[in-house]
Amino acid sequence: MLKHFRKFLEPDYKWKQLDITLTDAFEKVKAERMLIFSWLNYLRKKDSTNDKLQQQVQYALGRHEAELESLKNEIKELRADAQRVKISPFPNQVRTKSGLESEPVSEPKSGLNRRGGFVSRIVSMIRPQRKEYVMQKILELAEKGDYTTKQIETVIVREKGLCGRTAFYDYLKELKYKGLLKPWQKSGRKVLKTAQN
Repeated sequence: MLKHFRKFLEPDYKWKQLDITLTDAFEKVKAERMLIFSWLNYLRKKDSTNDKLQQQVQYALGRHEAELESLKNEIKELRADAQRVKISPFPNQVRTKSGLESEPVSEPKSGLNRRGGFVSRIVSMIRPQRKEYVMQKILELAEKGDYTTKQIETVIVREKGLCGRTAFYDYLKELKYKGLLKPWQKSGRKVLKTAQN
């Protein structure tokens, strides 16, 4: 029995036990330290990824804000233009380009703004007569009895620029309604001619 206790009393045994205990403790500390370092590396990478993502989000937000600002400015300009159109008794552009001296002549927007009231008054005086002028030109072409609706439209709208396409067809409808124009078959083609022919 004493043999067993003697073993504990020996100095080598104590040192061996201490060595084993310290080795285990250091192994645990080393493992904990490795774990902490791996977590630190992981968190550092996550932090770096989050920084990049945040920069991308901020860049995208900046772009969206700039686009929104641009759209807001565009809406303001369109509202201002719409307000000017509502206030003005005539549109800023007359659709005519050239022709007889009695015809209205278009001016660029800057010209209208520069000359102000004088041009505004002239255009507002001429505007009601433009419809009759265009209708007269349609009747003159139809009087020959050789032109289709499309050909007359080409001359009035595209070549002479007397009015827009929509206005042209409105005038045409009005002339037919008044009985001044009628469709006619000529050489297998549907042409327009005046009611007097």
